[in-house]
Amino acid sequence: QRQGSLPASMGDYVSGSGQEASAVTDAVWPLFFNTLFTAFYSWIALALAALVAWQVVPNLWEMGREERRAREEGKVVGDDDDPMLSREMERYEMYEGATPRWTNFAIPIAAMIAVGLGAMFWRGGPVVRFPETGIALDIGGVQLGLAATTALVVAFVLVRLREDVPSNSDGVEAIITGCKGIFLAAVILMFATSIQNAVTILGISNFVTDWFRGVPAGFVPLLVFLATAFISFSDGSSWSTYGIMFPIAIPVAFVTAANLPLVLGAVFSGGIFGDHCSPISDTTVLASSTSGSDHMVHVRTQLPYALITAGVAAVLFLVFGFLLPQGFRVIPY
Repeated sequence: QRQGSLPASMGDYVSGSGQEASAVTDAVWPLFFNTLFTAFYSWIALALAALVAWQVVPNLWEMGREERRAREEGKVVGDDDDPMLSREMERYEMYEGATPRWTNFAIPIAAMIAVGLGAMFWRGGPVVRFPETGIALDIGGVQLGLAATTALVVAFVLVRLREDVPSNSDGVEAIITGCKGIFLAAVILMFATSIQNAVTILGISNFVTDWFRGVPAGFVPLLVFLATAFISFSDGSSWSTYGIMFPIAIPVAFVTAANLPLVLGAVFSGGIFGDHCSPISDTTVLASSTSGSDHMVHVRTQLPYALITAGVAAVLFLVFGFLLPQGFRVIPY
C-alpha cells in the first residue's frame, strides 16, 4: 500500500495509502482468529510436550541422557556443564524464616501485565509527538520498563510485608544478586538484538520475496513456513521475523490465490520454531538462565522435538495448501 503495488483484493484489509495506511480492524480481527486454527506448529508442540511429560512419548537422545542422569545420579546439571548462572546465584540461600508462596510470583507478574497493558492502551502508539518542536519520542521501551519496575516494587513490598526477607538491606541484596544472575543472559540478548537489527537493515525481505515468483498456490504455505523458520532460527526472534515475513506473505497469498489464514498460520508457526530452538532466541536464553542449565545443552535437548514438530507441521501445510481453496474460512467473515 505504501508503494502503491499491493493487489486490489487487499483493499478489504487496508485503508488509506502512503504514511496514512492502516489496517481495517473489522476485517483484520476475524482474519486473526482464523489463523489460530492454522498455527499448526504451536498446537503440535503443545501436544508433544504433554505426551513427553506423561511419558507416552519417551525422552529422545540428549534429553533422555539428561533425564537418566538426573534420576539415577541425582545430578540435575552434568559435571562438564556450564550453567548460565553467576556464582553468587549458586551460593545464594533462601532466608530460613521465609514461607514459599506462589502468590509471591503471581501478584508481581499480574501487576506487570496490568501496567504494561494499561500503558499500551493509554497511548494509541508507542510514539509521542510534540508538534510545536517537531520532536517525536518512541516510549515503547519506557512502557515496558515502567511495567517491569512496578513488578519489582510490588514484589519487594510483598515479601517485606510477609517478612520473607528479614530487612530492607537483605531485600536489596537479593535484588542485586538476582540481577547478577541474569547478567550473562542480558549480554547474549544484547548481541542477539544486534544480529536481528543487522538482518533487517540488510533488506532480507527483498531476497525472500524472490523465492515466491511463479510458485503454485499449493506450495506457498509450506514455502512460507520453511522460509520463516529459517529466518527466525537465524535471527533468534519471532517478532523481527514477523516484521520481515508478514509484508511478504500477505501479498504473495493474494497474488498466488493461496488460502490467506493458512499462509498467516505458516508465518506464525515458522516464527515460533526459531523462538523455540534458536541458540540466540531471547526465550531460549532466558529459559537457560532462569533454570540454571547449560545453554547449549538446553538447545540440544529442545532441537529434536522442535524438528519433529516442524516436520509434522510442514506436512500439514503442504496437504492443506492443496486441499483448502482461497476463500475457505473456519470462522466466516
